[in-house]
Amino acid sequence: MMVELNEQQAKAASHSKGPLLVIAGPGSGKTRVIIEKILHLVKSNVEQSSILCLTFTDKAAGEMKQRLEKHGIIDAKINTFHAFSKEILEENFMESGLGRDTKILKKSSQMVWCIKNTDKFNFNSDYVELGHNQVRIYSAMLEGISNFKEEMISPDEVQDHIN
Repeated sequence: MMVELNEQQAKAASHSKGPLLVIAGPGSGKTRVIIEKILHLVKSNVEQSSILCLTFTDKAAGEMKQRLEKHGIIDAKINTFHAFSKEILEENFMESGLGRDTKILKKSSQMVWCIKNTDKFNFNSDYVELGHNQVRIYSAMLEGISNFKEEMISPDEVQDHIN
């Protein structure tokens, strides 16, 4: 049984001028609207390979791919924001300034790395007492590093402020 799109959903699915951002709560039919939108684009002679659809979760991307395959759409790019960004970085590693072997670590992997390398940090015990605070301290460190990267503050600039 196929449920009809409501007015807002139909408007989004038939939108034809430029990019489209669909924002709606859980269970509101976002995936269905996006599938209908892609079907509409393909019926309008848009090349499948020129369609990009980004989601937040692997589950949503997988579900969309599955549904689209049932309609013969296999060349549209359906991915998560993170996976798509990673692909761009890997494909353009020379231009990005990153080495080919640069890895993007998940938070959990970063935390494990911190724990394994605690002895290499040379914490000054006058300022930092690890004790039972390791996870909190490492989380704060990783957040700080992330903030420095976002603000494009180099390690040398950070060091200048510390000294």
